[in-house]
Amino acid sequence: MALADSLRSGLAYYRNVLIILVTPLVLLPLLFYPGTSESKCLYVVLLMAAYWLFEVMPLAVTAMMPVFLYPMLGILSSGRVCASYMPDVNFLSFGGLVVALAVEKCNLHQRLALRVLTWVGSDPKWIIFGFMSITAFLSMWMSNTACTAMMVPIAQSVIAEWKKSKEEDEESECTELMPQNAGAKDEHTITSVSAKSTTTSSSNPSSTPSGKGPSHEQNAVARSLLLGIAYASSIGGTATLTGSPTNISMVGLMKSLFPKDDGRSVTYVLYMIFALPTMLLILVLVWITLLCYFLGTKATLHAMIPKLKKKKKEARKADKVTALFLEKFRKLPPMSFAETSVLVIFLILVILWVLRDVGVPSFPGFGIYFKKGYFSDATSAMIITVLLFAFPSEKPSFHSREEEKGKPKGRPGTLMNWATMKSKFPWDVVFLLGGGFALAAGVKDSGLSASIGGLLGKMGALPLFMLQLICMTISIVITNIASNVVTASILVPIVSGMCQQLKISPLALILPVTLGCSYAYMLPVGTPPNAIVFGPGVLRLKDMVGAGFFASIMSMLVVVLHCQTFARLYVPLEIFPEWAMLNETAAVAGNATADSALMTTLFVNVTTAGI
Repeated sequence: MALADSLRSGLAYYRNVLIILVTPLVLLPLLFYPGTSESKCLYVVLLMAAYWLFEVMPLAVTAMMPVFLYPMLGILSSGRVCASYMPDVNFLSFGGLVVALAVEKCNLHQRLALRVLTWVGSDPKWIIFGFMSITAFLSMWMSNTACTAMMVPIAQSVIAEWKKSKEEDEESECTELMPQNAGAKDEHTITSVSAKSTTTSSSNPSSTPSGKGPSHEQNAVARSLLLGIAYASSIGGTATLTGSPTNISMVGLMKSLFPKDDGRSVTYVLYMIFALPTMLLILVLVWITLLCYFLGTKATLHAMIPKLKKKKKEARKADKVTALFLEKFRKLPPMSFAETSVLVIFLILVILWVLRDVGVPSFPGFGIYFKKGYFSDATSAMIITVLLFAFPSEKPSFHSREEEKGKPKGRPGTLMNWATMKSKFPWDVVFLLGGGFALAAGVKDSGLSASIGGLLGKMGALPLFMLQLICMTISIVITNIASNVVTASILVPIVSGMCQQLKISPLALILPVTLGCSYAYMLPVGTPPNAIVFGPGVLRLKDMVGAGFFASIMSMLVVVLHCQTFARLYVPLEIFPEWAMLNETAAVAGNATADSALMTTLFVNVTTAGI
């Protein structure tokens, strides 16, 4: 027994080392049988997928593996691989992250959040919706993790205020029920109070015997509030191209897989028109789902029906929560020059993104005044990035030198500085995105995407909505245990090849799969926001799994329904575009490989090895 325990602990201790060493050996047959470019590329894809899945090393480090694996295996030249890491889409992500850091640096996001929370009212259900709304809005432009990290402390203050108000209400209720007269009535009244207290404690398993523990309602509200913040950050990030690295990854992958399209099929405006209505509907439905799951259907219906008259203690509790938000907001200093400047510059960036390629015949956008294909969304992002490093963070002063005497000398600061970039910029996102682009380039050039598409071509008999449901289910399952960007990097090339074989628009599957990669609701490891809200110890794993399951089903059905109805009005999901047509030679070779050696290798060598 001692030997078994020692062996088990040793394996656990050296788990990462064992996976790093054993996985390449298990996949080794792919390099020699059949030994084609497709099988060698499949070796790299499965190896990186295993390392990403088990997180044996930092995700960004794993993303650098194509730099040496592709040239060594003869899949892509070193120059081609390295160039894949920094396309213009990665600079679009870079610029969006810099703007988000500038907003965070001047504290504009906290001012906006507290201002909105003072408007939503004091009912717990509506406060949850207020938290979710402002989190979703901020995550459209900022990092999902940063939004969650900012909102959770505010939410914890609200939870503490609810608990304090509850205790005060119970104390006042007991005081009101205390006997006023002596004699026999005293004994009857005390017995009634004791009986009521006993009944309350027995009907509320979450309460401690002393009555000081959080009640079932408090726990339910706290859990739904924290989960709502995490889910809203993921949902809000789907609304814009720069809202999530997954969306950026999708655009870059499409440019790599379909060079004839050159990103014209998914512009900033077109994507926002497609994703924003979906995001708003999912946000409301997930809010209702959380209320039903934690508070019950009856309480949820009460939240939708305004009460004509509130109880005195409910009104008192509501006033305290509102006062808490107002107090926090009033403690903020007046809006600074830096906050105003960042807000204006941010709005300019959004206008540039929206108006570059509007797609309306009467107003096609200002992009037509530049050479075709030269001015992209990354261009706008980098203009604003440079402006943030040049624009002063304090209002320029034009006083005379005598008036400036006594003031500290030195250069004025700027809205963004390199010290903030070094300490807070998520550099791993840049390399992770680049690794996905490099991986996709190899998958395309080797013919692997066409081969796998040929294998999946047998699903062509299924209706489109079934294909979308299946692909979204796969993406949601994988993204709960792997990084969102990693999931998109693996699945987008596969579904694009399948669309080419089935002669359907790649957008019909790529867009749902991309959105599905952001719906990681069920596990704390699914996204950093999930881990943040799980940290305080209020949530249980079964809470996240249960609520996340229903939220995932709801999100998936909304996206598929949207694709089958309104999305067809402005996105050509039923037309197979010319830019997606396969090269005939590659298609024949890919199909031949898929029908013979690759199928045997994929389903025999890999599956039997247990990878």
